[in-house]
Amino acid sequence: MDNPPGFNEMYNVSALRHFKQAMQVRAHDMPPSIKAYTMFGEFIRRKDGSQIVARAMNCRPTLRKAYNDVLEKYDALIMPTIPFVAVKLPPLDLTPKEFIRALQSPVVNVTPFNLTGHPALSLNVGKVKPDDGGTKPLPVGLQIVCKHFEEAKLLNIAYGVEKLMTE
Repeated sequence: MDNPPGFNEMYNVSALRHFKQAMQVRAHDMPPSIKAYTMFGEFIRRKDGSQIVARAMNCRPTLRKAYNDVLEKYDALIMPTIPFVAVKLPPLDLTPKEFIRALQSPVVNVTPFNLTGHPALSLNVGKVKPDDGGTKPLPVGLQIVCKHFEEAKLLNIAYGVEKLMTE
């Protein structure tokens, strides 16, 4: 089934207005990751006039169709939220380029669904030892993705996983 015209093409203007005001008045309260992504976005906008954003948006129909085709065969996609052991937050003394690079890798399995608009959620399904020899266990996330407008199914699957995890 194709999506209706304009599906997932609307922007929440009031939310963007609020974000702009918050950045102007309380930028110091924003987490470093939000500041870094905002500055990176502004850099890209100034560098190429948002052409890279337009190219990414133009890929959305192809990406959306690929996931829709798979979801015709399966009730849901289930994958790790990130495909590796969680990493420590990057230190604040990195260069902007290093900081952006450090923030990119953890969202590799999440970003496609931000573009396609498929409903997705992540559940904490346990903890593992860190790769760096640390002693504090790190969370493991399980991401569940369903077809558009199947949020009820998504929540039911998540509820079932949570029940299995507590047994």
